[in-house]
Amino acid sequence: MQGRLLLIIFGVTMFLLAILPGRFSAWLERPLVALVEMGTAPVAAPVNWAVRLVRRSPSPGFGGTGPAAEEVERLRQDAATFKVLYARALDEKERLERQIDQLNRGLALNPALPVRQFPAAVIGFHADLSSSLMKVRAGSVQGVLAGTVAVYDGVNLIGRVLDPVSDRVSRILPITDRQSGELKVAIFPGDLAPGRVSESSAQLAAATNPAIALGGPSLAANLTPRGDGSLVGFVFVLNERPGQPAPVAEVGTLVRLRHEAAWPRSAQMLVVGAIERVQTNERGRQFITVRPLFDVQRLSEVTLRLSAEDADAASPAGSGASPGTPTPIRSTTP
Repeated sequence: MQGRLLLIIFGVTMFLLAILPGRFSAWLERPLVALVEMGTAPVAAPVNWAVRLVRRSPSPGFGGTGPAAEEVERLRQDAATFKVLYARALDEKERLERQIDQLNRGLALNPALPVRQFPAAVIGFHADLSSSLMKVRAGSVQGVLAGTVAVYDGVNLIGRVLDPVSDRVSRILPITDRQSGELKVAIFPGDLAPGRVSESSAQLAAATNPAIALGGPSLAANLTPRGDGSLVGFVFVLNERPGQPAPVAEVGTLVRLRHEAAWPRSAQMLVVGAIERVQTNERGRQFITVRPLFDVQRLSEVTLRLSAEDADAASPAGSGASPGTPTPIRSTTP
């Protein structure tokens, strides 16, 4: 009877300890641990000795010591090194593939014009923070001339090379700089920026080949850089046909260069940017804000487009001879 009572008391106690919060049973932790250690201490040493006895000693080369282990460790280091080199090779392969794709896109824009393209690394920007003038590692040794057009991703217009051009360094004035002057552009309905192209096959075709839209009504604008990375200007209609509704500018539509008087033929129809905002004044005229599809300050590489046919006809950057020609800038950096 006494044993049954003790069993009941023990069961009730264990049940209460199981359901009570830990703070009520914390005082029992140390005595119980001491009791368990006291009971297991006599057999702990023999068990540990038996485990050490039956445990196999590490084989040389697998956590052991000796020449074989050193050779295995060296092979492991070599394998890790080759993995890094392989990853770098894959990254370089992808970079070259992207570069080839960009160059092909630039050539496809004006396939009838002989244009030589090559990449140039961006090595810095103008010391004056009020100017976005950028310097690239390419100069007269590579055939760069004043007025050479610079693009990003093959078809996105960045700007032109300024005079003078040193042997291995050139300065590029972006079209978004205040000193670059007015820019004449064309806007084709359905020529939408990437990510905004609809599923319409006609719009898809116009987005990839703007020449399809040349026959119908289109829009034009004279854009002026605002100094914050955008360009603004009023829109007017070209090729308007009686009985047909005039096209209107829409947010997301691409804006392309069409400025024959100041830019070489090889630069025509390059992408200036996409319409970011459209406003209409009291007279019904549309006023657009255009922003390039890239951030000039984040570019690490540009593509220079050299055209032998347009070299003589290109307006010298900074000469001030025609509208839209940039004003010369004196750099304070070497």
